[in-house]
Amino acid sequence: MVAIPIGEADDFLAKPFGCTSVILLFGPDRGLVSERSQQASRTFLGGEMAPGQKIQLLGDAIASDPLLLVDEANSIDMFQSSNRCILISVGGKSVLPALEMISRAPPQNCLIVLEAGELRRDAPLRKWAEAHDFAAAIECRPDDARSLMRLIEREFAAAGCAIEPSARDALLGVLGEDRIATRNEIEKLLLFTSGQSTVHCSDVEAICYDPNLTQTDAIVDGAFSSDRQTLLERLHSVSLSGGDPTIILMAMMRHALALQRGVGAVDAGGNPADALQSVLRGTGGFNRKAELMRQMKTCRVQEMLELVRTLQNFTKATRSNPTLSAQRLTRLLISRAGGRRDSSR
Repeated sequence: MVAIPIGEADDFLAKPFGCTSVILLFGPDRGLVSERSQQASRTFLGGEMAPGQKIQLLGDAIASDPLLLVDEANSIDMFQSSNRCILISVGGKSVLPALEMISRAPPQNCLIVLEAGELRRDAPLRKWAEAHDFAAAIECRPDDARSLMRLIEREFAAAGCAIEPSARDALLGVLGEDRIATRNEIEKLLLFTSGQSTVHCSDVEAICYDPNLTQTDAIVDGAFSSDRQTLLERLHSVSLSGGDPTIILMAMMRHALALQRGVGAVDAGGNPADALQSVLRGTGGFNRKAELMRQMKTCRVQEMLELVRTLQNFTKATRSNPTLSAQRLTRLLISRAGGRRDSSR
């Protein structure tokens, strides 16, 4: 079977699998890999599972003894003819010898689910799954804004609770790196707002946002604007609350790189809306969409590359004298805000 398109993965896993005996789940979002693995086993096994219907195996153990998988996949329960699901955590050793044995006679009442990390397009395991008509390969990438919106709507509808548009946008700002972390944040918000008919933006900010990180975002935005006075006030606030200069430095690096990629994509003829989504994901700034749109219009690729080099040099300098890092970072940010003010005139 050909690879399942990313947008069709959830629908595929929710329906009977027909002649599909092997499903490969892979990608950088290990939380989503795990969630979809559980979804596949629930779909295949149905409701309540009897003991022994779901088996967990290590890929390296199968690589050392390929017959282990063959025996498990073809074992027959003497007391009931129920389906069985084998979940395999793929390690560093190849499980292809075992899968080749399985391919000679794919099991009829057993589903094999392979859980792997990120695989290149030419990775042997991925090529094997995409080449066999009884197998399916599904890539699990971090959620984009659209899939996050669907997930939020689904979870809040299931909880019988509404969420304001502003609260939804603020929630998007802390979601997306990993499906398990995303679900944890949504569940935490629903737990602490239990009994409310509607979740407000203030609820999201109080429950899901780290105050220091919110201040860090404000400082980074200030450094990319021309309002030096506001930047000074924000820096003073973070200083008083014991903010770590390293956090601000890393946020600046991440922000500059995201802008460089986004602006570069537009300059190369890419879709501005897609480039903006890339910047929003790279900065976690879904609740600051208007500000980031403004920054994309005023920033240049070469400027961002030079800023990244400056920040790298700054990092090396502060390592040799950490006690001066806060003062040096303050001067760097103020200098940048001042430079942008001069260039905007």
